[in-house]
Amino acid sequence: MENNIFDKLIAAALEGGAYRASIIKTDLIATDRAFRDMCASNACGMYGKCYMCPPDIGDIDELMARVKNYDYALVYQTVSSLEDSYDFEGMVEAKKSAVALAQKLRKDFSELCRADALHLGAGGCGI
Repeated sequence: MENNIFDKLIAAALEGGAYRASIIKTDLIATDRAFRDMCASNACGMYGKCYMCPPDIGDIDELMARVKNYDYALVYQTVSSLEDSYDFEGMVEAKKSAVALAQKLRKDFSELCRADALHLGAGGCGI
């Protein structure tokens, strides 16, 4: 049963535009409170302005512990081409694609996984 769900999750990620996708054990995921410190520096300008960003998202230690409530995780990667390191428009499009995939997978998770599935993404949510 588990492998069937794993296969469906990987397929959903790849069909949605992921370059690679795999299932890993959550004990392989490293968490570090230093990431919250970077958020608190407000480098992106979203600290305290988005419900998916600190401080609204919750206590960092509780969030790191929550990851360990799961045995497995789907990890996926998106890859986009840029004309050069100054291709801002390409970067914006890459972010749009990554956010669209994350939103699609959130829907797939609700259909395939347990009700309290935890969905984490890299970067801002875009909402």
